[in-house]
Amino acid sequence: MNNITPTQLSAANRQLGFVLVTAVMLLAILTIVILSMLRTTILEERMVGNSRDWNNAFQAAEAALRDAEREILTGSRVSGQTGFVEGCSSTGLCLPNTCQSSANCSPIWIQLTDSGWKSGTGTSKSLAYGSQTSAAALPGFSAQPRYIIEALSVTTGTNSAKTTPGGATTSTLYRVTAVGFGLNTSSRVMLQSVIRPNK
Repeated sequence: MNNITPTQLSAANRQLGFVLVTAVMLLAILTIVILSMLRTTILEERMVGNSRDWNNAFQAAEAALRDAEREILTGSRVSGQTGFVEGCSSTGLCLPNTCQSSANCSPIWIQLTDSGWKSGTGTSKSLAYGSQTSAAALPGFSAQPRYIIEALSVTTGTNSAKTTPGGATTSTLYRVTAVGFGLNTSSRVMLQSVIRPNK
């Protein structure tokens, strides 16, 4: 039988204690690294989700621009400046803000504050996608995109014709402002385009 002295026993106990402290420190460091990696992964997933939702809202706004373009180019409802009113009609036909009749000089698409324009739900002076062209609703969105059409008067002709009374001609261009919503209504993208009819 081996005889172990008390000095040898106390040295062995000290070694076991050192291993325990080292193992606990390594576990603590490993836990911190894993928690940091989890936090980074969650943040990256949120970023990807937000980017995907913004992209969906962008695509919806693009679809609304194309819908308004179809409506303008077919000429079934939009002709010249007929039906366009200051501050927007109930059917989304607007005259641009000239800053002469009101103190508020912000563009008309900023002045629209109704729930339909801001969140896609409720009543609005804007038009819902497909309401005039019978386009099928876009599936999978929190709300259908909406748009307004502004009639812009543009003077055409040579420079001398523009300065001569009665010598200049005026044509109408249409500025379309569309707003699209993603899978979440807080994801909102606004786009604009100017359309010249084929007339």
